[in-house]
Amino acid sequence: RQEAENIIPEIQSLFDAERIPYATHEFDSMVNALDKNGDGLLNKDDFSNGILQIAEGVRPVSIIEINREILETRYQVTELKEEISKFLHLERNTKSNAAKGSSSLEAKQRGD
Repeated sequence: RQEAENIIPEIQSLFDAERIPYATHEFDSMVNALDKNGDGLLNKDDFSNGILQIAEGVRPVSIIEINREILETRYQVTELKEEISKFLHLERNTKSNAAKGSSSLEAKQRGD
């Protein structure tokens, strides 16, 4: 993250030299969006794409935020699927054990 923040003034100078319009806050917002979990690690490809989107006049923060939210949602769905699978497995085992217990009880009652 720090490396990206250090290079932003150079990128802004290039934008100025090429007369590419931008808002200063877009760079900060982009870096914040890329470092959503706050660990300070940024993906170079995402950072490069964000810079290109600013240059093209696209609002990268919105796009980056949407992409991050999609990834987070996918992760949460995967976790939910795993939890549901564990629950169903536990439920099947509980029913199976209950059925075995019932059969065993019936056998005892019959005198087997």
